Amino acid sequence: MENRSAKTEPKALPPASRTLGLRIIETDQEAGRVTAEFEARQEFCNPLGIIQGGFLVAMLDEVMAIAAFVHSRKTVLVPTLEIKVSFLNAARPGTLRGVGEVVRLSKSVAFLEGSLYDDRGELLARASARPSPSPIPAGRTANLPRQALIQRVCPACQAC
Repeated sequence: MENRSAKTEPKALPPASRTLGLRIIETDQEAGRVTAEFEARQEFCNPLGIIQGGFLVAMLDEVMAIAAFVHSRKTVLVPTLEIKVSFLNAARPGTLRGVGEVVRLSKSVAFLEGSLYDDRGELLARASARPSPSPIPAGRTANLPRQALIQRVCPACQAC
């Protein structure tokens, strides 16, 4: 089992990932598992002072997609078709830890799961997602060379 730790440079992240404060902590390519931290900022709070659910969904979606990307050996993107989230406890501003896992990944189907925890280890939310696996074509995609696209999807992937 290959298990690598990685640190992500904030300036290398896509804008949405930067907004969420993404830091990839650990990747396990064989297991299809990624652990990351997110910075849940005060600006993400609703009037009750807890993090609005949409931000939590974005964090879960992010960590699950990166897990699939890493597990595929950086060959597949997984745009989400549907996602189901169960909110179990209120999230407050601070560091949140996300774990994304690949349940199944093939050429035509993918099933992903994710969990989000607070800094005390309390489970805040669980998600399951059904994305559509899409191979990264050779050459240029989104006006980027393939390697630049890979680096944009997962800046920590130099470590895996």
